[in-house]
Amino acid sequence: MKFRHFILTSALTVSAWQVAQAADDSSLPQPEQLPSSATLPNILVTGDTQHLPQSFDQRYASTQVLTRADLDRLSPIDPSITQALATLPGVTVSQNGGPGALASVSIRGSSGSQVAVFIDGIRVGSATTGQAAWADLPTTAFDRVEVISGPAAASFGADAVGGVVQLFTNRAANQPNQTTISTGGGSNKTFDTQVRTSGSISSTGPLAALAGLTYSLGLHDYNTAGIDATRPGAYGHEDGRNPYHAQDVDARLGYAHDNWSISTFALYHRSDLSYDNAGGDNRQLDHQLTTGVAFHLDITPFTQFDQSVGYATDRQFLYANNPAIPTDEIDSTRFSTSTSLTHQERGLTLFSLPLSGETKLAYDFTREQAFLPVDIPTGVPTRNDSAVSLHQSVTLGAFTMFLAGRHEIIQGQSVNTGNVALAYAITPVYTARISYGNAFRLPTFNDLYYPGYANPNLLPERSDTVEAALDAATSFGTFTAAVYDTRVHDLITYDSVTFLPVNVGRAHIQGIDLSYKGTLGNSTPVSLAIGILNPQDVTDQTWLNRRPRQTVSLNIDHTWDEFHLHALSTGASLLYGGSTYDDQFNATYLPSYTTVGLRAAYKVNSHLTVSANLSNLFNRQYVTAYGYNTLGRTAFGKVAYTF
Repeated sequence: MKFRHFILTSALTVSAWQVAQAADDSSLPQPEQLPSSATLPNILVTGDTQHLPQSFDQRYASTQVLTRADLDRLSPIDPSITQALATLPGVTVSQNGGPGALASVSIRGSSGSQVAVFIDGIRVGSATTGQAAWADLPTTAFDRVEVISGPAAASFGADAVGGVVQLFTNRAANQPNQTTISTGGGSNKTFDTQVRTSGSISSTGPLAALAGLTYSLGLHDYNTAGIDATRPGAYGHEDGRNPYHAQDVDARLGYAHDNWSISTFALYHRSDLSYDNAGGDNRQLDHQLTTGVAFHLDITPFTQFDQSVGYATDRQFLYANNPAIPTDEIDSTRFSTSTSLTHQERGLTLFSLPLSGETKLAYDFTREQAFLPVDIPTGVPTRNDSAVSLHQSVTLGAFTMFLAGRHEIIQGQSVNTGNVALAYAITPVYTARISYGNAFRLPTFNDLYYPGYANPNLLPERSDTVEAALDAATSFGTFTAAVYDTRVHDLITYDSVTFLPVNVGRAHIQGIDLSYKGTLGNSTPVSLAIGILNPQDVTDQTWLNRRPRQTVSLNIDHTWDEFHLHALSTGASLLYGGSTYDDQFNATYLPSYTTVGLRAAYKVNSHLTVSANLSNLFNRQYVTAYGYNTLGRTAFGKVAYTF
C-alpha cells in the first residue's frame, strides 16, 4: 500500500471509528466538550502591545513554539537563532563554517528556499538567493519562535513549502520597568555583551498622560576570533581563523487604549565576517533592517480589524584583500502591507452540540526589488505580489474543520493555494488530525535575471502534502506524532549542459515527526524531538542533498530543589544528525554525528545570575556541509545583572 494512501486511510478509519463509537455509545458518559463560550485562536496575529501574537492553531498544522525561557535555557554558543531551531522536530541546519557563516534551514526535507520567514509578521529574506540570512537573526532579539511544519501558502504566501518560521521580537506589556546587563566570554576569543530595558508607563506620576505606552530596547555586541571555516583542500581555502563581529539593536514601542492599539518595531543588524575564498572576495559586511507598524481595532467584542505595514532591507558589501578586485554590493528590499478583518461566532449550538467559528478575510501586497552587482538589461529586478485570502474554521462539539484559500497575482500570473484540516478531540487529552495543503516557491532573482546564468521562463516550484497526526496534552507534557507525504513538481535545478536553471526536477518526501515537551516532576523540563525522513529526488533516483535521514534532539534540565538549591539549575543536550549527501548526484557522503552539551546557571540573588555552557563536550569533528568546519569543544560563561 502506498505511503500516502496509508496516511489517508488510517486517519479516515480512526475518525470513522470514533464517530461510530460516539453513535453506538450515546448512553455512556461522553468526553468533556469544549464550553460554548470557547473561541478559536486567531489564525494569524502579528501582535501588538495589547493583543500579543498567538500560535498557529495546533489543530490545523504541526506547530512548535520556543519561548524566551526555552531560548535562555538552551543558551546556544552561536548567536544565530539556527541553533535553537535545530532542537525542533523535522528541522535541520547546514552551515558553511563557524559563527556568522552562511547557513540554511530545512523543514521536513525542504530546501532552504522553501521555508518562509517572518519577523513580527514582516517577511524577511533575500530576493536574490531566496533564503533568509540566518546568521543575521540573533537569538537575543526574539521573545518567541514559532515553527509551522508543512505547507502553509494559503496563509503565508510564497515559499511556505516545507514550513514557516515566525520570529517575534521582545516586548513588554504592563510589566514593571527593568534593565538587564550581561557580559560573557569563552573559547575562540569570544565576547558577548547585552543591554536590555523594557517596561510600561504608569498611570500615575509626571508621565501619567502616556499611560498605556510600553517599550523595549535591546543592544547586543558579539565578537569572536572564529575558527578556520574550511578544511585544507576545500575550494577557496585560506589558512587562519575567520573572525566575526556583529552588532544588533531591537526596539519596540506600543500604545494601547480601550479597544485599539498601535505598535512599531525595528530590528537592525550589522556584521563583519571573514570567509575563505582565495583569489576573490573574502570579507562580507552586512546591514539588515526590518521595521513595521501594526494597528489593531476591536470593532466589536467579536470582530477585529488589523492593518500592518512593513519594510525589510538587506545590504551586502563583498570585499577582497586584493585592491584590484572591485567591491561588490548586493541590495534587496521588500515593502509589504497586510489588511485583515476577523470575526468570531460564539455561544451557538447545533444538534445540541456547542458551535463556534472564526472567519478571516485578508489582503496582502508585497513589492520586492534587488540590486545585483552586475547590470541587468531590463533594469532593476522588481516583483509585485497581491493576494486575497479567506480562512474559515468551525468547531462543532469535538470536531474542528479548517479551510483556507488564497488567490495570488504575481507579475500578472495567478497562483491558487489552499489548506484543509479536520481535527477530532478523541478525549480531552488526545486529538487526531488529518490535513492537505499545496504550496509554491518562486524562482529567485538570481535564477531569473543574473546575466549568463538565468532563465526568465522559469515556473514556480509546486508541492502538495497530506498529513496525519495525533496530539496529546497530558498533565506531564505534550506529545505530537505526525506522518506526512509531500510531492514537489517543477523543481528548479541546473542543467549540466547549458549551466542554466530549468524546471525538470521532481521530489517525493516522506517522513515522521515525533516530539515531547513537558516537565517531569516539579523541576525537570524535558524536550525530545525525533525526525525520520525519506527525501528522494525522483528525477534521477537520488537522495536530496543535505537532508539527514534521521535527527534526534534531547534536552534535559533540572532545578535542584531537593537539596534546597532552588537557585541552581543544570542541563544537558544531545543532538544527532543522520547521514546524508552533500551534492545532488550523491557523490559526496556526509556521515552521521552526535554532539553533547552541558550547561549550568546559578541565581546568586534576585538581581545577579551566573551561567556557563560547554558545547560539543567530546570535541566531535563533523560537517554539515562538505569542506566546512564546525565548532569543536566550546566553553562560554556569562554574568547577568537585573535592576
